[in-house]
This record gives sequence, structure tokens and C-alpha cells, in this order.
Amino acid sequence: MAQGCLVAAGIPAVLADAHLMQADLLLAPALGGVRILVPQEYLQQAASVLASLARGDFALDESFTDE
Repeated sequence: MAQGCLVAAGIPAVLADAHLMQADLLLAPALGGVRILVPQEYLQQAASVLASLARGDFALDESFTDE
């Protein structure tokens, strides 16, 4: 979801180690989980988008309908 928010904000982002985590979940804690990689020049913008995501700025309220 975090990668999707970054890409939607125009930030090129890729997941690293996602397939490894799926293959062996016991390795996840040792490897630190899945990493999201962004180019250095987008780092500040990416941190801002991820902070917004953590605050819940992108959450839908109860009145949302997809119609």
C-alpha cells in the first residue's frame, strides 16, 4: 500500500525483498522485512507522503461509496 501511495504521488518506488519474504517468512525478521526503494532525489517527498499515510490522511470516511 505504501508503494502504491508513493507511485500515485509521482514518486518512482519499487519493493525489494518482497518475494523473499513470501518464500520464507521465518527470514523476515532477520532481513528487516520488505524495503521500499526510491531515488535519492525523491527521498524528502517520499518521507512526506509516508508520514501522511501514517497519519491517516488518505483514509476514507464512513460516507464513502464507490458508485
